[in-house]
Amino acid sequence: LFDDYLPDFHFDELTFFEKNYFYFAQVWYHHILLDFENVHYYARKWVMLFQSQPSMIAKDTILYLRALHYWITSSWYTSKENSLCEALAILQATIDQFKDTWSINAAVLAFLYQSYGRLNYVFWSGKIAMGVQYADEILAQSEFYKRYIDPHKIMILRYKLAWLYFCAKQPNQALDHLIFILNYESVHLREDLQAYSQLLFLLIHYDLKNYDLVDYRLTNSERFLKKATRTDALQQLIIQLLRRLISNKQQDEQQILKTAYHRCLQLQKSPYLRRSFTYLDFPVWLNSKIIKSAK
Repeated sequence: LFDDYLPDFHFDELTFFEKNYFYFAQVWYHHILLDFENVHYYARKWVMLFQSQPSMIAKDTILYLRALHYWITSSWYTSKENSLCEALAILQATIDQFKDTWSINAAVLAFLYQSYGRLNYVFWSGKIAMGVQYADEILAQSEFYKRYIDPHKIMILRYKLAWLYFCAKQPNQALDHLIFILNYESVHLREDLQAYSQLLFLLIHYDLKNYDLVDYRLTNSERFLKKATRTDALQQLIIQLLRRLISNKQQDEQQILKTAYHRCLQLQKSPYLRRSFTYLDFPVWLNSKIIKSAK
């Protein structure tokens, strides 16, 4: 369908904005297909198009910021560290150049895209201490801009901060952000974010040895997933593992964890579960538990 509707043309004969929307369409098309290599290719081309005519950046800053956002996000998905750092540096330079003159919409997008990018880099690189240094600033800015931001985007930031503190072994701070999400009453909050917030909440309390609470909340989480319009295999694996660990503490915990770990590695190969593993890097948690149980 995409190819059939794409007209015949010579690229060099297109106007600036025709080239712009060609790249935009390609980015969205490949993003829908979860083909992040091509998202990265076209997003970078899109940014370079703007940079070839710098005056256009001021004329349509928001579109330029979106191009940068897709470059940053696709670099993370494809584990291109140098590309991710380059795109983040360009975003910072753009903020420094335009922050005193651009609209509130541009300021909000720049804040969100920079926050997502920085935190994604922290998760990918394992530089958790660096991320903790960003946390207070991100939270303060999200509070400052909250009336301009879709609630779901605020919740994504909250979830990323929860995961950051989880990785930093600061469970109480992580739980503060998760409780904020779980207590948020809105029909517009996406089911996948709600589901993974509940699952991360359970994992943290399992680490804290609050087994009765995990047992009680597992039932609620199972009900939520049964009612959800869409669930995935990773969510089911986490629920099944926790149910098995909680139901009989006399079992060989390490063997249960190892079995789940090997299953998790198989699921990680599926291109359709990429988004799920960005929500919750479950193999890291499993591996840490296996090492701990072996001591």
